[in-house]
Amino acid sequence: MIKKTLSVLLVLLLVFCSLPSFAVTFPENYTVGDVNKDSNVTSIDYIILRKYFQGVSIDSAFTVSADVNNDGSITSADYLIIKQILAGNTVTLVYPKRLEAQPAINEPGTNFSYKVSGTVTNNAVFQRYKYISVTGTSNATGRAVYAKLGNETRYGIVDSTGHFEILLNAQKENTTSQTLYVYNAYQGQNGGKKFTGILIGDVWMLVGQSNAQISLNGTLSNNSSFTNTISTSQKIRLFTQWFWDCTQYFIEDTSIDDFKRQNGIYISQDYRPQDNPPSGTKWNTNSTTNAKNFSAVGYYFAKKVADNTNVPIGIIQCVAGGSALYNFMPPSGYTASYKRGSTQFNACDIYNCLMAPFSKTNIKGMIFYQGEGNEGCYQYYASDLAAYVGMMRNIWGSDMEFYNVQLTSHGSQCTWGGLSDVRFAQYDAISLIDNYDLITSMDYGYQSSDSDWAHPSNKKHIGDRLAYVALSKIYSPNSFSLDNYGSPMVDHVVRNGQYVDIYFKNVGSGLTTYNGSTTVSGFQNYATKANLSATITANNCVRVNLGTSSNINICYGYGSQSDYKTDTLRNSNGIGALAFKMLISQN
Repeated sequence: MIKKTLSVLLVLLLVFCSLPSFAVTFPENYTVGDVNKDSNVTSIDYIILRKYFQGVSIDSAFTVSADVNNDGSITSADYLIIKQILAGNTVTLVYPKRLEAQPAINEPGTNFSYKVSGTVTNNAVFQRYKYISVTGTSNATGRAVYAKLGNETRYGIVDSTGHFEILLNAQKENTTSQTLYVYNAYQGQNGGKKFTGILIGDVWMLVGQSNAQISLNGTLSNNSSFTNTISTSQKIRLFTQWFWDCTQYFIEDTSIDDFKRQNGIYISQDYRPQDNPPSGTKWNTNSTTNAKNFSAVGYYFAKKVADNTNVPIGIIQCVAGGSALYNFMPPSGYTASYKRGSTQFNACDIYNCLMAPFSKTNIKGMIFYQGEGNEGCYQYYASDLAAYVGMMRNIWGSDMEFYNVQLTSHGSQCTWGGLSDVRFAQYDAISLIDNYDLITSMDYGYQSSDSDWAHPSNKKHIGDRLAYVALSKIYSPNSFSLDNYGSPMVDHVVRNGQYVDIYFKNVGSGLTTYNGSTTVSGFQNYATKANLSATITANNCVRVNLGTSSNINICYGYGSQSDYKTDTLRNSNGIGALAFKMLISQN
């Protein structure tokens, strides 16, 4: 009996030890789940923690290393996190290590002036499960500026460049408003600056050009009832800023245009990243007026997420019509090799004046809607986009979500010949960028009632689809899944003679078309633009007739006017398939 038991235990040990090793390193250089401190997360860590909950005595060092989520105690939440890691799941709701206690300092008994960054205002949202950063400037080098939030007080020292940063420990989501106090020792808590209505939740950044810039108010002509759903009681906070607010960055001359322009380019008077967002901008509550004056795509996203979660949502608007990708690049990553596209700004302009002030603000992710400005150089767009995401994650953390909008359909007046190829490049970027999600928008884009051919007013489906990705991955995976709410995309292909079977994922209960037919329109020979016959043959499969071609580039979603009537494939929830191009080779 003893031999049999030992044999079983030996087999179990061999099985556990043969499991793959997962090193899950977060920006704070803490390997989450590494209970035995061997720099990897393996089944051994899982076994140790399981034994702890079975009452087995463990070495005292365990009490520190087994606090996997860094909340100050060892609970079943730590056990479940390691279980998720070993299952290959992404774990993001983990506290960084608690900051070390700061020693008391002797401050001179004199007052001094300081300014808190304009990114911190009343009604601000701070990112949950991340350090809270309060930054500012002062001429008082070496002096301390204090911040108090809740029961925690910490300080930052004004450095030789005139900047200070105060880091506070991370908190979980909190829908109850808090007050942030910022002060110096002479003033004391009640004599300094006071910011009310502070919430802890998820902070998103909306980045893009004119189709991201269009306000909610400009989309309500066919959706007026949506106004009735806007409520200040909903924990949504909006940081509204426009490039024309940047009078401290661009030379202003309203007699010519919003700003003075030279050879079609706005003139920058300061090419450096800015410390503060545009003067007068601030965090706003979710009133009807504030919502209507915010980006439609951004607001629809925030509203859909807020409707399905109790996590406060803050969204920062960084948009500029007529911009190219390199306008959003930081100087630290930009090189002249990225200077491609049609734009009315200089390199890094939009990053410098709208995004850089938030470089110390932890965020959950970025929503990106840009590409028309790069249609003339589409062949570089996938690799440039991958480089751009790398730059953004270098600033805001490797775990930052990045959700992209594949370009929409336009009116017949559209002269952007490379627009469809930008769509294909956005799709190709899937293979180049980790944790990158793309949603389709062309199926419900331009309508004849729109005010112009380049800016479809139908933006709700875009915001909703972006929200579905977030709900599926972060907020409510038990109620939403990419299988049902993601945009259908190619999983794999199988060629058999003159036919190719294209298998899709994110199909819901099955692929269909807008009119319910099994015949699919929209597949073409990329070289000749000839239509290819295609038929839905299974829930997740479309069979395309390639004829006698040995090697052929096929595409779906070609043409600036492509919509749900011309490119008819969708999933059971009415979400259109992504546009794509791929080479199909003969077996």
